[in-house]
Amino acid sequence: GVVAGKRGQTAEALAWLEQAAAADRAGRARAAIAKARGDALAQVWRWAEAAKAYEQTAALAPGDVTVWQALAIALASAGDSRAALRAAQRGLELQPRDADCLRVQALALPSLSRDAARNAEALSTALQWRTPDDAPSAKAKCSASVPGCAELRNPVPRYVGGPVDRP
Repeated sequence: GVVAGKRGQTAEALAWLEQAAAADRAGRARAAIAKARGDALAQVWRWAEAAKAYEQTAALAPGDVTVWQALAIALASAGDSRAALRAAQRGLELQPRDADCLRVQALALPSLSRDAARNAEALSTALQWRTPDDAPSAKAKCSASVPGCAELRNPVPRYVGGPVDRP
């Protein structure tokens, strides 16, 4: 289901994830399945549906900052600034310098608050901790000069194993 979701095969991904949920009688994988459902929907910009899946995930795994990041982005993309801000701030409680949550907060605040100083501070903080603009070129340089670098970023990485030496 995860692989199909990353490939944009949403219907197939959701079907696989439904099968996984049905097979998970003990409920141990509920959070992972809900997150994968949200990821598959977000991949094709079905933001409102993705947000619902991420909300389920957040209820099951409230200590996972990646869930709050995804929920904040989905809610903001669906146009719900107030809920996006709440999700971003929940993520920031877990990881105060999280670039995604800081960005959503900075983008949501101006539509909710007339406090120019607060809005400017949020934007300044988001810009301070954002992902560097040259990250794609750094990845390209890594791929070109470091053996195996590009393969490790593959959504479905391939690892070559060998014999294990045992004492």
